[in-house]
Amino acid sequence: MNGARVLEVLEMPRLMMTLVRLECYDEALDLRAYVKKQAVAFPGVRVLQGVAEEVQAITSLMISQLLAMFSANVQLPVCLKVVGYLRRLDVFSETALRRLFLKSRAEWMRSSLNKSDAATPSKSADGATPRLGNSSNNNSNNPADAPPAQEPSRLASASPQPGHPGYSSSTAALSRLVRLSDDTRAMIFEIITQYRAIFADETSGTLLPPEQPGGARGSLPLGTTSHAFTVAVLNDWTSQRLVEFLELCEKDIVHLAEGAAIATVLQRAMYCGRSLGRVGADFRSLLPPMFEDAVLRVTKNCLGAAFHRFRSMLEDFRWAAVPDSSSSSTPSVPTLGAVIEQNREKAVKAAL
Repeated sequence: MNGARVLEVLEMPRLMMTLVRLECYDEALDLRAYVKKQAVAFPGVRVLQGVAEEVQAITSLMISQLLAMFSANVQLPVCLKVVGYLRRLDVFSETALRRLFLKSRAEWMRSSLNKSDAATPSKSADGATPRLGNSSNNNSNNPADAPPAQEPSRLASASPQPGHPGYSSSTAALSRLVRLSDDTRAMIFEIITQYRAIFADETSGTLLPPEQPGGARGSLPLGTTSHAFTVAVLNDWTSQRLVEFLELCEKDIVHLAEGAAIATVLQRAMYCGRSLGRVGADFRSLLPPMFEDAVLRVTKNCLGAAFHRFRSMLEDFRWAAVPDSSSSSTPSVPTLGAVIEQNREKAVKAAL
């Protein structure tokens, strides 16, 4: 009988590994809790202590698997489950768990944006440039929240025509910027919604004291009110994502060669900022300086191209020779004063 129980105990690490590989985390956590309890109850049994160490090593693998799920495209129910497992493991403090969640979601967001950037063609399937309102990433079904429509005439001139030196780079940049605005809006909105649903004390006003070395939690600073610490975690993460978005926009906007393309991107970015304003991430005030520089650059380029073309037209124009007014073969043309004087003299003679 004792031999069977010893064999059962020795098989626990293998059983733990099997459960983790099959993603049976509830059963794995129950087994871990049982082994931990037996190891505490019998500290002098070396075999049981060795089994506990092996189970703890497998637990580290389970934690890595759980955190990796945050770096994938997971929905809110899965996030709630994973956070529940991590809380049952009791290896992370609440603040560390929040930061790990946001860090992993940021990695997923960057990876998705990079894949979207690599898969974005320079033109759509029908050869036209991207149009506003055609994205499937809208997070609202309200027609009033839809992206603003763009006039067809402006869309036709949103990029240089085929054969233009900047045609390829301009259309590719336009596609990337439109997709970047749509994906950033959808992802940030989704992640913030997930965060607030999982960590409910973000909105309930629960304040977590700062962590001390060793994982202990200290007291709140004097004069601290509201939920400043928990809010700061989400605010810092959101600010970093918006800074990355603006940097990507600034890098690609220099390739836009037409004013209509700049207007298209600006409308998309403004709509993105307005939508994120519902979760406290309105960044529209940061857009004007970047787009002012782009408009100034395009205006200078257009004026320079127009001047160069006008100068070329003047050089190619065939000018006709103008006859010399002093030549004897050309009759002299009387001045206006001379004509008036002649008419006055004729009138005086007629009166006499």
